Amino acid sequence: MAREQLELPHCHASIARVLGLAQPPLWRILHILLIVLSGGLLWLLQYWRPQLVWPWLAIHVEFPEAEIILVIHEDGNGYLEDVIQVREDESDPNSAPMTIFTHRHVRYVYSPTKEKFYTPTYQDEFPRMADAFEAPVPVDLQQHVRAAHFGTNTLDIAVPPILVLLYKEVLTPFYAFQAFAIILWYFEDYYYYALCILVLSIVSAAASLIETRRNLTNLRRITAQNCTVNRVAAGWRAEGDYSSLLLHSVSSAQLVPGDIIEITTDHVALPCDAILLSGPCLVNESMLTGESVPVLKTVAPISQHDVLYDPDKHSLHTLFCGTSVVQCRAPRVFARVTRTAFATKKGDLVLSIMYAKQLRFRFYTEALRFVGVLFALGLCGFVYATVLLSLHGVPASKLILKTFDLIVLIVPPALPAAMTVGTLAAMSRLQRAEIICTSPPRV
Repeated sequence: MAREQLELPHCHASIARVLGLAQPPLWRILHILLIVLSGGLLWLLQYWRPQLVWPWLAIHVEFPEAEIILVIHEDGNGYLEDVIQVREDESDPNSAPMTIFTHRHVRYVYSPTKEKFYTPTYQDEFPRMADAFEAPVPVDLQQHVRAAHFGTNTLDIAVPPILVLLYKEVLTPFYAFQAFAIILWYFEDYYYYALCILVLSIVSAAASLIETRRNLTNLRRITAQNCTVNRVAAGWRAEGDYSSLLLHSVSSAQLVPGDIIEITTDHVALPCDAILLSGPCLVNESMLTGESVPVLKTVAPISQHDVLYDPDKHSLHTLFCGTSVVQCRAPRVFARVTRTAFATKKGDLVLSIMYAKQLRFRFYTEALRFVGVLFALGLCGFVYATVLLSLHGVPASKLILKTFDLIVLIVPPALPAAMTVGTLAAMSRLQRAEIICTSPPRV
């Protein structure tokens, strides 16, 4: 029996619901057969609108049994994500596996008891402010479980290869229409015109994807973070006695919420969000806020220890990822990790750049209306020409070419290339002003 559509917490992804899907071998064979019989049109449709096709090409299953997750946004767009099954205790084969999927760098874990997905947070285990001071240091098994929940502490932005970017650039409705027009002109012996449009399309698509890849590479370089930190392995005491502490130097990628790390001025930038356990210290937060004046971070007073911890409300007691410690005003300063990777303040900023809120620009809306009016005129001409040429006994092959030629000519086939050239010109001006654009359609 198919699982009901579940609500997920809203984030940059603006998720409305998800579906657990599985495709048995027989269904997979039928899927391939339908793609072949449709001449590839079904494949294009499932690439453009997976939320319309995939619910009919797979069976709905319980989330722990799902092979893929169909994520549907509030705006109606759908995305397919792979499912990861991870055991909480790898040494115990009888331990229940966790169903996990990642969408737009946000990790979701399925809870069998609550029968819904949730995003793991530090507050799930340490809700009160006092828990940060009193909770013991995580043992190896706890760190393994938390690593399965929270993932690796890296802001890893994948830069797709040129061929993958070309694949995504070309498989748009505009370029698909252009490819159809070029094939049609080839059969009508319009070789030179078809060749000109083909060359123009290739040049514009190549220029667009090269610019996109360059901007993604720059963003990856800016957001990359990896350093060595001293993590408390044993001997932590809330009273402030650090004489028996056992510290291990580890990569910042191994940090998980709950870890206690030593804060020093050696770090170029903090690799995670953390609540201050001893201090105070002076922090430069210009990377996040643009404010050039350093901020003094202090330890939460005892009067607030029973308060529920909120990193935004208690920002004066929280060190944020991407900021740098200018001065430590105590012999030794420690902090407990609260958020890692894209859940941090810096990660949230990166996500807002990569997946900005969809905006409907007037130019884009008017362009779609213009194309829609032209297409409607083309359909009228298509019907008229079909009837007229049929009455005059025109052969079927010539009839098909001439009628489709009307639609192709009335909608400008060079429109995608012209819009791409204009967008690239705008992006080059932005780049001279040191403004990075990772999504050309938003220019």
